[in-house]
Amino acid sequence: MEIRRGKKDEFYTIIDFIDFVFSKAHEPHDFLKLYANLYLETDESMHNMINMWDGGQIVGSILSLPRTMVVGGKALQVCGIGSVACHPRMGGKGIMSRLMTYNNEEMRKDGVHLACLGGRRSRYNHFGYEEGGTNFSAEVSASAMQARLPDYDGSRYAFVPFSMKDREMLNACHALYNSKPIHYDYTPEEFFLRLTIPCCGAKPFAIQKDGEFCGYVSYSDASKLNIVEMTLCDDNDSADVMLTLAAQHKKTVTIDLYEYQLPYFRPIADVGSLLGMDGSGMWKVLDWKSVLEALLTFKASYMTLPEGTLVLTLGDTTYSITLRDGNATVAETAQSPDFSFGELEAVSALTSPVTQSYFGLCGDLTKMTLARSWFPLPLSRLFAERV
Repeated sequence: MEIRRGKKDEFYTIIDFIDFVFSKAHEPHDFLKLYANLYLETDESMHNMINMWDGGQIVGSILSLPRTMVVGGKALQVCGIGSVACHPRMGGKGIMSRLMTYNNEEMRKDGVHLACLGGRRSRYNHFGYEEGGTNFSAEVSASAMQARLPDYDGSRYAFVPFSMKDREMLNACHALYNSKPIHYDYTPEEFFLRLTIPCCGAKPFAIQKDGEFCGYVSYSDASKLNIVEMTLCDDNDSADVMLTLAAQHKKTVTIDLYEYQLPYFRPIADVGSLLGMDGSGMWKVLDWKSVLEALLTFKASYMTLPEGTLVLTLGDTTYSITLRDGNATVAETAQSPDFSFGELEAVSALTSPVTQSYFGLCGDLTKMTLARSWFPLPLSRLFAERV
């Protein structure tokens, strides 16, 4: 058996294989419709597919999609893992384990900081992935709108569809996306494909107010109106735009958020609807130093955090973490740790919605206060990224 990266001329062989495996195990799958932004008939896209071949037959495959996530001006290399597939007649031969181990080695060699995936916890714990990250959400229901704001002006904003051919509008939306404190480095084409999801009918719209461009939104319109992504020139308009969509469509409207966006959606709660928090999937941290420095510094940019130093053992390494003047610095140390966590436990303790359960009412009060203020780190994976 041979493990190697995919090529453009293997595109349909690989796609047909993962369609077959997932359709056999779950329900009918069409990955080109489900994930139009992930699987492209190019050498670059197919290079992200790591495949196992037995003679001339493909018997296993995983997607390992490299991306650069910019967080508060700091770049983190993130791999999204998806379509983990093993031929149903080849189960028990270690194919998935060999592919995941191969990818772990490749990510370390390439200097990847983080990897994320969705899947069965008991399966992916074996490869260093644990439930973590925090996604926030806002929801406003049609009934809440009718009860609290029966006369809400739904004509305040106009939503104008656009396509990849509308280069001026596409470039304006892409530039706006890149101006935000959390974004990924995408080409305009990659950026657009994230917003266009055929399987659920999601499409992008430019948002106009008094004829002026003020942002964009992509949403699917079914029993609910689910916002895939919304980015505005003025974030203070966020709740107003969401309420306008609810008023125009007379439906419940939902959106996923980053933590720093929560204040802009606070008025949604006043209408009698929901703001919530949940985990964002499974994460593997390959470089805690870079992740801690980037995410803790970013959190200090929008939230007042106490300054100080914590010493944490994370897996096999102990780090001294200092927050001073809004900047986090991290270094390996031989000091005794204030708190110690194993490889998997560290992901949950420092990034998940239940992080507070790891820092109990014991030990040094100053250290406990620092930990409970600094964590969870603002690590999120919103729906638009898809993997």
